[in-house]
Amino acid sequence: MRKLRFLFTCLLTVLALGTALAQNITVKGEVKDANTGEGVPFASIQVKGTMTGAATDADGNYSITVPSNATLIFSSIGYLNQEAAVEGRGVINILLAPDTSVPRNWKPVRLPPSPPPSKVR
Repeated sequence: MRKLRFLFTCLLTVLALGTALAQNITVKGEVKDANTGEGVPFASIQVKGTMTGAATDADGNYSITVPSNATLIFSSIGYLNQEAAVEGRGVINILLAPDTSVPRNWKPVRLPPSPPPSKVR
């Protein structure tokens, strides 16, 4: 009987720990440009491996409810993506670095010359 009670207690402990670790928390923060320190408006925040996400407001602030062990992916056009592990934190502020790379096959576009203006009669 003692062994059965011990096994039952162990099982309940494991289930309780699993539930505690998988709880959702609300993460808030600000996404800023690494060069200027200004907020990045409408940047995307996505929970890695899911379809759950949010976007920053016009000032770069965000709030999202995620599992406490999630990883967030921050991205915006013109910036390099950045990942951050939540690890139970309630506030995560991110600096996004501008993407200054040029695509490999990029070539400048040459426009044809403009025709001369026509005379008005």
